[in-house]
Amino acid sequence: MSDRAELQRIARLIEMNRQRLGQVEQQLSQLESVSKEHSETEESLKALISSSDSMIPLGAGVHLPIANQKKVVVDLGSNVFAERTLESAAEIMSRRQDDLQSVINELTEQYISTEQKVKELTSSLEKEVENTTTPEAAEPSEPTKSTPSRRPRRGFGGELTMDD
Repeated sequence: MSDRAELQRIARLIEMNRQRLGQVEQQLSQLESVSKEHSETEESLKALISSSDSMIPLGAGVHLPIANQKKVVVDLGSNVFAERTLESAAEIMSRRQDDLQSVINELTEQYISTEQKVKELTSSLEKEVENTTTPEAAEPSEPTKSTPSRRPRRGFGGELTMDD
């Protein structure tokens, strides 16, 4: 009975780790999306630094022309906004990008270690299953009575039925 309990424990661990893998994958996907947005914003800010006139798309083909824009409003966190120069805003985006990348790297390491753990647990489960002997297999086998082979039933027109 303890073998069965051990197999169930390993199976639960495998399932928990697979769920964790799914969560980490989802987090990585979200972080990479945010990272891409920050990267695009940083590139836009750098483009604004080098140009004198710009147009900001508002949507549906409408653009807002701006001339000699030197400052932008940046979310510093916790819904605190501050006016910053284009260079300062680009630097903030670069730092955030670095922070995001370090979190992505950490989650990637977690994903790899969890994936390795799942492989080890699966291997352990397979070995336990191979080593576990059922009581029927331990007893000497008796000659079995051969059961007559059942012909598959056919539905209308020779089709297979749900019983087949």
